[in-house]
Amino acid sequence: MPNWSDLLNEFRKLPNDDEKSTWLSNRLDQQLAEIGDRRDQNVIVYASGFLQKPSVPSFATSISREDINGLMCGLPRRSGGCTSGGSSVCSWRNTPKAIRSA
Repeated sequence: MPNWSDLLNEFRKLPNDDEKSTWLSNRLDQQLAEIGDRRDQNVIVYASGFLQKPSVPSFATSISREDINGLMCGLPRRSGGCTSGGSSVCSWRNTPKAIRSA
């Protein structure tokens, strides 16, 4: 897997914003798939803009209960509410790659 400098150098060589946007999306998919392959598990990513806004207090960029609720509400769940939704996430993440579907 490339390190941060490798990725940044590759990104900086791109000539325009459209190509940079496409590159970011493709590289994200590629690297997450590689992480999943190496760990033989599904991968869930939480992203935040805290690096772009260093003056924002940390409580404003940390994961809150509302963030977790939003994640759980956006995922397919078994009947029974958010508790089983959380169980579904854990179950999905730990499903062997050979039998899971994303």
